[in-house]
Amino acid sequence: MRIAKSAEHAVNHTECDALLLDAQSISNTIPEIICDAPTGVVAHEASAGQVDESQIFYLTARGIEEEKAIAMIVNGFFSSVVKKLPLEYAGELNKLIELEMENSVG
Repeated sequence: MRIAKSAEHAVNHTECDALLLDAQSISNTIPEIICDAPTGVVAHEASAGQVDESQIFYLTARGIEEEKAIAMIVNGFFSSVVKKLPLEYAGELNKLIELEMENSVG
């Protein structure tokens, strides 16, 4: 990301979130944000974590099976990306996520 010198008072906030589905997964976030505007403001944040146990508890307490609850949480995490994909790619990505999760979570 590059903010041009002429973009006075430009504001950029970059957020990178990672969902780790097993103990071997890692996440490296290396942002490249160049701000040539002297009045520009740039911010970056990153988070990485596993599926939140309290979210799983909330869903299972309402009668949803644990495996389905985890799938719902993971699909929710990816939903903003999936919505931007063409329909055929979105379906394939959902299948890949399901396959990857089968032996990774739980």
